[in-house]
Amino acid sequence: MRWIWALSTLLLTPRATAWEDPRALRDFETTGLDQIPGLRGNPTHRRKPIAVGPDGIVTRPARAPFSLFVLPDTQGYTDGGCYQSRGEDAPCFLPRTFRAQTRYIRRFYDHPLNNAIFVVHLGDVVDDAKRALEWRRARRAMDLLDSFRAGGRRHFIPYGIAPGNHDFISWRDGRSEFRAYQRHFSLAGYRRRNPRWRAWLGSARLGLRNSLHLFNAGGDRYLVLLLEYCPDDATLRWARWQLTRHRDRRALVVTHAAADRQGRWFRRCMRGKPGNSGQAIWTRLVRPAPNVHFVLGGHAGYGLGWNAWLRKRTADGTLTAWWRKTGWDGGTYARHRAADGHTVHVLVANYQHLYRGGHGFMRRMRFVPDGNRVEVVTFSPHARRRLCDEDPRCADAGYVNDPRRQVLRCNNLVIRYSMTGGQRPAGSSAR
Repeated sequence: MRWIWALSTLLLTPRATAWEDPRALRDFETTGLDQIPGLRGNPTHRRKPIAVGPDGIVTRPARAPFSLFVLPDTQGYTDGGCYQSRGEDAPCFLPRTFRAQTRYIRRFYDHPLNNAIFVVHLGDVVDDAKRALEWRRARRAMDLLDSFRAGGRRHFIPYGIAPGNHDFISWRDGRSEFRAYQRHFSLAGYRRRNPRWRAWLGSARLGLRNSLHLFNAGGDRYLVLLLEYCPDDATLRWARWQLTRHRDRRALVVTHAAADRQGRWFRRCMRGKPGNSGQAIWTRLVRPAPNVHFVLGGHAGYGLGWNAWLRKRTADGTLTAWWRKTGWDGGTYARHRAADGHTVHVLVANYQHLYRGGHGFMRRMRFVPDGNRVEVVTFSPHARRRLCDEDPRCADAGYVNDPRRQVLRCNNLVIRYSMTGGQRPAGSSAR
């Protein structure tokens, strides 16, 4: 049996990846950090709240670049212990990493290089839905995005959450319930903490389990539709009605489990939550809609099976999880064709399997109307660095937008996306 153990150790011991290699990390830190305020030094800027347009909707200036911040699965931070080993190791994933993400957004959302208009949380806010401590940690971090005063003025940052499976299914007993999520992220509490909520919250269903948010930016009108993990049929009917009702707006659909790391739609739901999988959401909601251009999701991983990890008992008797790298850092980009032929851009992000539950990596989607492009960058305000790609071709816009390549494993990329500057977003206009 010794040769089996030796072979297993050789195959399953994690190898150094590009971003973990100190030499590569040092080289990478010198590129692109100036485009993300706060990663190099502590720049100051004139605080300017988001404006509300004549139609009562939050608005950014026409033709000016604007951004969306994306928070991937944060369950490793709120858990507070070694997530993969279920607390059998010493605590290593710190809740302050989650707060570092939201604190960065609060401080730099209005910086000219960000000009953010909305924040999306991809779900799995906590690891165990029945653990009150995790909800308190999550609430403390998300409180930083609620209405606040800075520079003598009142600021507000529109944000929304697409609840994940861990937000209502306890891994301890597998039972499903939304009571904890509804208590800590209730619709009434959201409105109370954000007095200007009417300027972006268009509709909600089942509390804040599903929500619709509106904003105007770059000369166009947008909506963000956030759906819970595996929504039921009634929720999909509500979502279709919202897309039809706001057919003049460009839509981003966010759901926790949309596509896997291969860019394929999820086909199943967990046993504790029957409903519509990512494949069903695509078939019944996204594909028929002429105004949906982006789908965002998290959840994807490479599993915890024997072929992915190995536990090794150390000299002092503790257990250590040794991870084998599979060539996927947590970011996937895929293209799909809607019923009318326009392109739907699918972006998957989940970094919880990286160092310390994700090391604070989050995303910024920067829309540049004059350049007809969306610049996606993955960075960590906690570590003050960007996450590089193992495939250097991800930095080549021509490679990324080559129609022959439908799926890419990239954390940073530039997507060609036609923005009409206020015209009705016909399905064939955005490729």
